[in-house]
Amino acid sequence: MTSNAFAIYVLLFGVYLVLFIGTRLTHHAKEILSGIHFALLSLFALQGLACLTFGLMGIDLTLEAINLALLIPILFMAFWCYQDRHGIKTAVNGIHADRRTFFIYLMGFLLAMAAGLLFFTTDLVPSSMTGDPARHFMQIINPAEINPAQTHKPVYYLWAGIFIHALPVLHDDQLFVLFNIFVLGLSTSSCLLVFSKLFPTARWLAIFAVVMLVNFGYSLFALHFGYYTLLLSSAYLFSTMALLLEYKDAGNEKNYLAIALLAIGVVLTHSYLAPDALFILFGFDIWNTRRQRRKTLPEVAKHLPFWILIILVTYASNLGLADGESIERTIAARGFVNNDIWLNLLPFLPFAAWYFVRHWRTESAQLILLFTLTTALFSLIMGALLWTGHAAPYYLNRNQIILLPLLVFAVIALIHKMEAHRATLARWLYIAIAISVATPYLLLRNPPLATANISFFDLLNDEQWVYLQNAIITSFSPLQMSHRDRMLMRQIGAGDSQCLAGIKGKVAVLGTDHETIWFYIYTQIYPSLFPRNDGFIGFNNYLRNYKEWQSSPPDSRIVIVSHFGFWNRGRMLADIRSHAALVCKGDSIEIYRKSAR
Repeated sequence: MTSNAFAIYVLLFGVYLVLFIGTRLTHHAKEILSGIHFALLSLFALQGLACLTFGLMGIDLTLEAINLALLIPILFMAFWCYQDRHGIKTAVNGIHADRRTFFIYLMGFLLAMAAGLLFFTTDLVPSSMTGDPARHFMQIINPAEINPAQTHKPVYYLWAGIFIHALPVLHDDQLFVLFNIFVLGLSTSSCLLVFSKLFPTARWLAIFAVVMLVNFGYSLFALHFGYYTLLLSSAYLFSTMALLLEYKDAGNEKNYLAIALLAIGVVLTHSYLAPDALFILFGFDIWNTRRQRRKTLPEVAKHLPFWILIILVTYASNLGLADGESIERTIAARGFVNNDIWLNLLPFLPFAAWYFVRHWRTESAQLILLFTLTTALFSLIMGALLWTGHAAPYYLNRNQIILLPLLVFAVIALIHKMEAHRATLARWLYIAIAISVATPYLLLRNPPLATANISFFDLLNDEQWVYLQNAIITSFSPLQMSHRDRMLMRQIGAGDSQCLAGIKGKVAVLGTDHETIWFYIYTQIYPSLFPRNDGFIGFNNYLRNYKEWQSSPPDSRIVIVSHFGFWNRGRMLADIRSHAALVCKGDSIEIYRKSAR
């Protein structure tokens, strides 16, 4: 990363934050921490929009180009701040950092860090339940080099790329893990920002109970399984809701522009949640106009251009998947998890329903119900596609990342309402919730890498309540490889190991994509004797690799990484061990040299 370009980027970054907070002061939003939160998310949404534009126009992406694109919104905001300079000057004296908001961010990020370190260990080993994280890592854009600009999910890759290359204090893969733990904290704190705006009088124990249920729920599940872009997209969607709650009374259209920008951030991070965003915006407009006893049609017409823009950005960002056949093929892809639709939601539904029935006249209950129903609408559409055989349960259930926290809101709100009459009982309920979530992590203990062989397949298909499943998965950490394995592969890549001496181009690697792709990343040796386009997950190609290794005298080495036994091919493994000598061994990696026959 060129130092001059990065210095300019940091300067523009700071200017944008100041101007964004200045525009918020014009509608009396004086809380500084949430202002920084919305400014950060909107800034990266703008960068994603610039990246999409560059990609569509065939312009290469550089940090200089990003800086140039940032000047346009900065100039607009400078003009708005100049227009409102007298109001801003008056409001500056009221800027403050709210203690409750600080507590939300502190708890959100501390618990995310705790959960992340339990799973990835303090060595920050990128060992997850799927091979998706390695694919994400390879796609991260380096702003220091000229690269084709991404159009699909650019926000995640831009943000991760800048985070990694701006903080050269650890190895890139460790910073990648750290960034995704940060994303978990951002998703949790964004969700809690909604709760705090809905219940400004909620006490700290109530907030802590929500943090525990949200952070260690489907959000942590998404971190385990490598759904990193979905996790960041959820942070954008929760932040969109939080900013809508500010808009309902202020009605400032500059504020709505920021709302639309956050919704575009949802789209450009993971388009799966785009329908949720659109349904929420539309439903909120109807609710807010009825609340203010105004005509619905003018309000909808006023915001229609924003919604059209969001739809156009969604379409442009997904041009490769835009035709119906591609979409159908994508959503029909069979995943290994979450076949049970109601398992995670059912324990919360009776209490949420009780809250909505008893308190439906309050604005907070109406808003939680509105957000829940508009989110559930997309789930119903996906459910209809599932029941007609056009979608996999995997795609229906991913919407839990929004639905489950909203139901948690309703349950905690029910206890919060109880506090006025039964304060002691309410406090004990909050404590019991927190202890119930934390206890499995204290009790469950498994040997690291214990999920190898066929037990890993069982773990993938295990249907457990998400709070228990997260603890079970965490107890096996690290899942795929250890710090020792990573060091071995790094040494091979640096030429400091004799394990694969003389091999520079390609080698046969047998094992699932979880570690096969990381082998390629660390060693820069292609993990196959022939080109593959199956993402290193098709067993037929592993079988072909094995046969080519057997029949090719020059290819003497073969590598076996974790979960090769996932394929239940014990005879192949026994044959390799009987006709080849073990050269190197880690915790989850073995390298053999073919014996002369």
